[in-house]
Amino acid sequence: MVFAIRVQSLVIAVALASSATANWLPVRRTPALSARDAPGNLAPGSFSNCTSYTTAVSGDTCSMLEAAANISFSDLLRWNPELNTGCTNLAAQEAYCVGGGGDACPSLYTVVSGDTCPSVEANEGLTAAQLLALNPWLDSSCDLEIGEVLCVGPDSAPTSTVTIGTSSVTPTSTVTATVTTSTVLPTTTTATATTSTASPTHTNIASGSWTNCTTYYTVQTGDSCISIDTSYGIAFSDFLRWNPEISSTCDDLEAQEAYCVKGSPACNKIYTVASSDYCAEIESDYGLTAAQLYALNPWLDSACDLEVGENLCVG
Repeated sequence: MVFAIRVQSLVIAVALASSATANWLPVRRTPALSARDAPGNLAPGSFSNCTSYTTAVSGDTCSMLEAAANISFSDLLRWNPELNTGCTNLAAQEAYCVGGGGDACPSLYTVVSGDTCPSVEANEGLTAAQLLALNPWLDSSCDLEIGEVLCVGPDSAPTSTVTIGTSSVTPTSTVTATVTTSTVLPTTTTATATTSTASPTHTNIASGSWTNCTTYYTVQTGDSCISIDTSYGIAFSDFLRWNPEISSTCDDLEAQEAYCVKGSPACNKIYTVASSDYCAEIESDYGLTAAQLYALNPWLDSACDLEVGENLCVG
């Protein structure tokens, strides 16, 4: 009896200590949830298969969420596509993905007073192009804000490329772009569409889309995310990551706006959903677990519903 009372007291003491420690966090965080158990107050467009969420409260900023969850701003934006790069639309009482969204940056740096992009690049052994590729939300002036969490490595690059025809931004020059491709079973997607390459003169880039991509596509009336993914041989996961303002339902694609269709890093292996496909079958065909398929395609809903023509990342 005495032993039981001592054990119970120890459990209560640990619980109280944990509670006290949690109160020092800069934001309130929801408990870690399973990959298929999103909270009821999930922010519109945020990934629904994450392992950790936090509910924003009045006064919260993106920097506070990043610091509390130890994630980069790049990942916060990727896992919560509705957030803009200025983080001016963070909504109180809505839950945001802060962990388990897939492909999290493994090396972080928190901006302090006096930091500049060149100093961060020198300290972390990065070029300006690498820093921008890892943090595509940075503006052309590379302005930094104290408390922002930068991704500083690694900078992975596509390993397999194929050349496609392109048209230049100006009628007097021609630029060749490359897109990542790989052979997949049973369907191989090949890029066939004509594109325009990125340049400082691109004036119709969609709000929130990455500004350092090598290829953009201007949406025409009747286009869909599936048709764009198919034309450029890219995974829907990459299209969403390079164009954070696009929702996972792709109902906000704007005609006459240019979207990134070639950025880095990109999925190395793509599978196009065919009639009668289901997730378990695809997982078996490609030697993936359900968790791995979700990590590669975090836009999938909890039921893993598939649509014919969708491009899944399978490796």
